[in-house]
Amino acid sequence: TEIYTLSLHDALPIYLDLNNGIKTLKKQFESAKFDVICSNVYFEEKTIFLSHKIYEVNGTKILVVGITSPESAIQAPQEMIKDLIFREPAKQVEKYYNELNGQFDLLMVISNLRHEEDSKMAKDCPYIDAIISRYDINPENKVTKIGKVLIARNSQKQGSEVGQIVFRKKESKWESQNPQFHIVKESEIPDPEALKIGRAHVWTPVTEYD
Repeated sequence: TEIYTLSLHDALPIYLDLNNGIKTLKKQFESAKFDVICSNVYFEEKTIFLSHKIYEVNGTKILVVGITSPESAIQAPQEMIKDLIFREPAKQVEKYYNELNGQFDLLMVISNLRHEEDSKMAKDCPYIDAIISRYDINPENKVTKIGKVLIARNSQKQGSEVGQIVFRKKESKWESQNPQFHIVKESEIPDPEALKIGRAHVWTPVTEYD
């Protein structure tokens, strides 16, 4: 049995990022050394950033789809987003699941939805393996599971917490394990595990055997 610990270092725009308009947002990410993924915000029939990407780790292919909150259409100044189209999150996940079915082993969603919306997406798209989502102050929402869909979110702000999700392959099926969270405090030496994750590039595989 192989266990992979996958450390994700991608990003997606949250709704406050759109307050200054899409041109300013794109400029902010010009020198980014990570992928910016967002599948449900469109400009002139094209997604404003990369909609999805398939990462390969030790021969395992992981489809990552980015979803940002439709709240952007309400929270951001209307003159800044007037030419943007916000599409229904679950339908976008379904779109890439159907288009790329057979080309990946795991489907992960990077989400900026609220807990209730993530839960609905998990019910609408039960084939998702994991949803990595936005900050939530309620500790009861930190890790939940709906069917096989694991939903994990941090409970600390300002980059002070990082996490890992372990997937176990058993009899050709992948099973998610509860995430591990590591706190990083500015005034202290970082947790060794947190430091290791922070130095990783996009995906860091750790293989164990039992």
